[in-house]
Amino acid sequence: MKVLVSTTAGTGHIGPTLPVADALRRAGHEVHWATAEPECAALARRGFDVHPAGMTVPDRMARFVEAVPGILEVPLRERRAIGYSVNFAVLTGPVMLDALVPIVDAVEPDLIVHEVAELAAAPIATARGIDRIVVAFSGDLPHALVDAATRPAAELWGRFGLEVPADLGLTSTTYLHPFAPSMGHRPPGPDVRDLAPARDVAPEAPPWLETMGHDRPLVYATFGTEYLPSAPWPALIAALASLDADIVVTVGPSGDDSRITSLADGSRGDVRIERFVPQASVLDRASAVVSHGGAGTVLAAAARGIPQVILPMTADQFDNADALAEAGTASVFLPSEVEPGAIGNAIDAALGGANDRAAAVLAAEFAAMPDADAVVRSLGLA
Repeated sequence: MKVLVSTTAGTGHIGPTLPVADALRRAGHEVHWATAEPECAALARRGFDVHPAGMTVPDRMARFVEAVPGILEVPLRERRAIGYSVNFAVLTGPVMLDALVPIVDAVEPDLIVHEVAELAAAPIATARGIDRIVVAFSGDLPHALVDAATRPAAELWGRFGLEVPADLGLTSTTYLHPFAPSMGHRPPGPDVRDLAPARDVAPEAPPWLETMGHDRPLVYATFGTEYLPSAPWPALIAALASLDADIVVTVGPSGDDSRITSLADGSRGDVRIERFVPQASVLDRASAVVSHGGAGTVLAAAARGIPQVILPMTADQFDNADALAEAGTASVFLPSEVEPGAIGNAIDAALGGANDRAAAVLAAEFAAMPDADAVVRSLGLA
C-alpha cells in the first residue's frame, strides 16, 4: 500500500507522527512524507520518500508576527485559538494545500496520515476519496480553537466544492490520541484510539550524566528544544539553586546559557547547563521534571512515572498542564504565579514523594496503551 504522511514543519509536529510512519514501513508499506524542505533530509535518512511541502518554522513565525502584531496583549489562555487559526489555517494551510495537491496526484496514496495542525490533507483526501489517519500530539482541541479556525479552513475545503466539517475533518476519521485515561481531554469521535507516546531508547549517556543522580536526586529542567528568552529563567534559576539535588538544564541549540551559569555558584549538587541532551537519557535518571508543558516533555516524563512542575506559557502547554494537574502528577504555576520560593517548594515536594502514587498510576496507564505497531495491526494494516 502507498501511504503519504503530511506534517507541519517542526519537531512537535513531526515527532509524534514518526512512530506511526515507522510502524507502517515495518508493516511493508511504501511510505512517503510531505513536509517543509529543511526537515526532509533527516526523514530521508530514516528511509522515507520525501516531498518538500509547506512553510518553514522561521517563515511561519515571521509571518505570524506580521499577521498578529498585538498577540502579546491577548490574555495567555486565549492566545492558543488565535495561534492555531492563524498559523495553521490562515498561513500554512493554503501553502501546504498548493504543494500537496500535485504530490497526492503523483504518489496516488491509498492512505494519508496527518497531524492535527496540518489542515490541508483532510479536504484533499475527502475530495479524492482517500482514507485518513489523524495523529494528535496532545489532548482534544478546545471549541474556541476549532471555532477560530473554521472560517479560514472553509477556504481550503471550498477549493474542492466541499463544506468544512464542524471538527475541521480531524476527529471524524481514525484519530490517534496520546493521553492516558486519567488525563482526560479525550475528543469525541467515531474511531478515537489510544496511542502510547513513543518511549525512545536512551542513547549512551554522556560521561558527565553517568555520575549524576546517585548521591542526590536529579532534577531535569527545560523550556523545550528552542530557546525561549521570554521564559521565566530568573525565577527557575533561583528555585533550582535552593535544592539539594543534581540539576540538568537544557537551553536549546541557540540558547543563551550565559544567563543561567550563576546557577552553579550556590548549588549544593552537580549542575550541568547544556544546549541539548538526548531527553530519554536524562529522563531515565530524573526524579522530577520542570518544564513549560510541551507535549513531548510532559508525556515522556509522565510515561516514566516522574512527577512534574509545569510553568506553561503558550499554545497547548496550558491544556497539557491542566491534564497532568487533574491526574494529580504535576504542580502548575501560571505566569502570574511564578515565584522562586513556590517553585522550589513544589520541586521539593515532588522529590519528597508527594505525587508518587498518582504518577505511578499514570505510568501504568501509559504502559497499557498500545504502541504504534499494535495500532497499525488493530487497523488491519499489518
